[in-house]
Amino acid sequence: MAGTKGKMRHIHVFRRLVQSVYLLFFMYIGIQFFVFCKWASGHHAFVQRPQAVEAFLPISALVGLKVFILSVQWDPIHPAGLAILMGVIIASFLFRRGVCAWICPIGLLSNLTETAGRCIGALKKGPPWLDFMLKIIKYVTMSFFVYFIFIKMDLS
Repeated sequence: MAGTKGKMRHIHVFRRLVQSVYLLFFMYIGIQFFVFCKWASGHHAFVQRPQAVEAFLPISALVGLKVFILSVQWDPIHPAGLAILMGVIIASFLFRRGVCAWICPIGLLSNLTETAGRCIGALKKGPPWLDFMLKIIKYVTMSFFVYFIFIKMDLS
């Protein structure tokens, strides 16, 4: 049993390391995109738009997915966004919560906040109605985008 606990601890530390690397990568891309935006507004020397910024454009990826589903054509405007979205969808089906547990920086921040709350004794369970209301926000948001992109928006 002690060996299993030690192995789980190593996996936990490795998972935090992977999450941290992704967080640093996303922060780097965010900074690069900020510098690109400064150039675009005329306040900086030329900097090329980082290709990985497509990960920050989920709405364009959804539009690209709609185009791909209806016309079987890859989105020429934001091709990487569609590839990232499809990769996340496939990984989510294959690894369930693995994407959030290993890659998503929000998962890391959530875990660190929970750990800090446990350390200072401030982690309390809220009332069930509040938990339900907070969980439903993500589904309402997803429904909003699915409705407007897949139903209301025409293909052109």
